[in-house]
Amino acid sequence: MGSKSHNPLVSVIIPTYNRAHLVSRAVHSVLSQTWQDFEIIVVDDDSTDNTEEVIKGFNDPRIRYIRHEQNHGASTARNTGIRAAHGEYTAFLDSDDEWLPLHLERKLQLIQEAKADGVIGSSLITLGDRWVERQCKPKPPTLPMAEYVLSGAGLASTCTMVLRRAAVAQVLFDETLTNYEDWDLIFRFEQKYKLVIDPVPTVLVYSDSLDRRSPRLNQAATKRFLRRYQAGLSPETKARFCLLLALKTYRSEGRTEHYRDWVREARAASPRRLVLKGLTVGLATPVLDGMVLLLLNGYFQYKERKAARKPASGG
Repeated sequence: MGSKSHNPLVSVIIPTYNRAHLVSRAVHSVLSQTWQDFEIIVVDDDSTDNTEEVIKGFNDPRIRYIRHEQNHGASTARNTGIRAAHGEYTAFLDSDDEWLPLHLERKLQLIQEAKADGVIGSSLITLGDRWVERQCKPKPPTLPMAEYVLSGAGLASTCTMVLRRAAVAQVLFDETLTNYEDWDLIFRFEQKYKLVIDPVPTVLVYSDSLDRRSPRLNQAATKRFLRRYQAGLSPETKARFCLLLALKTYRSEGRTEHYRDWVREARAASPRRLVLKGLTVGLATPVLDGMVLLLLNGYFQYKERKAARKPASGG
């Protein structure tokens, strides 16, 4: 990577909200990096716990603490960090996850070798008491990033991103999205700038924390996100993604009209491809979740057929 004097500074942005009991683990994983040319910007999104005390307890001049006086959400917190950053590159880490020690060194090497503007990559995620690799497959150059990620071939997790600061400052996170804001950022970033994919996992994602991040879909924002990219999706990929949204909706809301809307969209997109293979890629408990959703889909088909056969009451 060149001599020490030419090593670029990386601004590590950690948004946090009421995670005083976890954020130190994330910070320690940055401090343990083999690449030591960094600053850490912790953006506290109006926590009510002792997050400030925990961060200032590190007493490290490379750590900056910024506090929001109102809770605005992770996208706004990350944008605050981007605007405050001094580094040539920005890297993102959620306050309940962590990096392996080679994360920054490896990602910067890949960027420089490919003459790219950023990198995303694979991760390790907890599944019960095991770590399971979620690996990015190679991405064909002409394949749209939305198709690549929503089909399950790739990942766009915020914690794997290392992006040139001047570039990401022109894109920023969409603060109106409370779901899929990381995917949206990368889809828009890749339309303007060059990205490289790292197949080697250097990030540890805790799935129990993942489940707590977005327990309930913002349905309007999610529909807006899908409309933004659906023109570039294959019918099979759109059907798969809509069924995943149906599953998430079922988990948080039950058999609501929102759930039915997503199932209808999936059927309209690709009615012959609503199969287990298309449901299971990328889920934390893939086989079980796929079977549950197939059964639910079959149940609603049965209910619709039964309702259609019922004679209408008239006067």
